[in-house]
Amino acid sequence: MNPHQPLWMRIAIIIAVIFAIAMLGLEAYLYLYKPYVSREIPSEPKPSEIRPESPTPKPTQGANVGTSEAVSVNLDTTYSGYFPDGDKCRQSYNEMFGDKTGGFSPNSACSANVTFTNDGDAEKKITIRKFDAGSGTWVDQETKKWEGKVTPEQFGKLSSLILANEAYKVWNPGISITARNVMITVKYADGVTKSPMSNVDEKTTVFLEMIDAFAALDRETGWTPKK
Repeated sequence: MNPHQPLWMRIAIIIAVIFAIAMLGLEAYLYLYKPYVSREIPSEPKPSEIRPESPTPKPTQGANVGTSEAVSVNLDTTYSGYFPDGDKCRQSYNEMFGDKTGGFSPNSACSANVTFTNDGDAEKKITIRKFDAGSGTWVDQETKKWEGKVTPEQFGKLSSLILANEAYKVWNPGISITARNVMITVKYADGVTKSPMSNVDEKTTVFLEMIDAFAALDRETGWTPKK
């Protein structure tokens, strides 16, 4: 710096040098730090934007859940209307045993368990029960078993009717039933089963369609007693 220069000029030169150094320092800072500050850090979602993951859908029992054809259909019932006219099982429990056993039921003292399969096999078991006042339990008095054969057409007609029945289609296992006198179980080839149940009487028309179809095939089947 020339000592003969005016004071104001020397001050201006000093300020210019300081300013130049400052600018060089700022450019160096931005050059080195910019890669870091330019990275976007995603902000956390607001509570109103957080949505729980949707659970994996599970098969509903309110529809035909089997992914293949039905391989067997089963009926388990104490509904007296299932049994043929004139059969002792057509009576209610108290009509058969009277009112002094300590037991009461508007249903039959007989329970029928009937199974038909798509390979033509048929099985039937009827058990007569009686209330034992001493133990306070129902005791089996008599059990009879039969076996028989049905045609593919007969099985197909019965299973198709059941699968198309509205009471079957809308059945959900979450439904609570305090008392029942019938349960129908359909088993599919993939292992899925569905078992709607009800407490039927002569006014339960939709569910009765399935019971009546079972009864019709039961009557058509040539049964042979099993030992």
